[in-house]
Amino acid sequence: MFDEDTWGSSADWDMWLRIAQAGYQFACLQEPLGAYRIQPDSMMSNVPKLEHGVFAVLDKVFADPKLPADVLAVKEQAYGGIHLWTAWRHYAAGRWDDAQRNLTHALELRPHLVAQPEHLLQHLCNDALSVRISNPVKFVKDVFGHLPPNADGLRGYHPQALGNVHVGLALRDYGAGD
Repeated sequence: MFDEDTWGSSADWDMWLRIAQAGYQFACLQEPLGAYRIQPDSMMSNVPKLEHGVFAVLDKVFADPKLPADVLAVKEQAYGGIHLWTAWRHYAAGRWDDAQRNLTHALELRPHLVAQPEHLLQHLCNDALSVRISNPVKFVKDVFGHLPPNADGLRGYHPQALGNVHVGLALRDYGAGD
């Protein structure tokens, strides 16, 4: 089922997309059926290869001439979302140029994130509080410290983003009994 040409960390995503494109039905269950172990030296930590893999999968999906029009209609949204997700991975790895390049593309493909910054802040804070980010406050500071030029208008939201992350951390600690 796995495509040998798809790099490791994207292979499962590629498989599920190919299953969907083949017309097989599957559903979302609102319960965990598996888990990922997060380790510092995992495939997900090699962000350049990860970026190559996820875009190779997207390119393959959208190159399919049989792709339904409703799926083709969300191409820019899909690429924008992956550029945003990849930007956060690069920011977390301290790869500022790659992070800025991906955030620039994300904001070009999804201009509503600049026009309505609360959406971008929500994405940023959600990622900052994910299990992959060891220091959410540093992550937010790093993002705001290395914004690309097309995101300069977001600088004024830095205190709000930090406040949201601190609230999230407090709620996380409270939930853990700390």
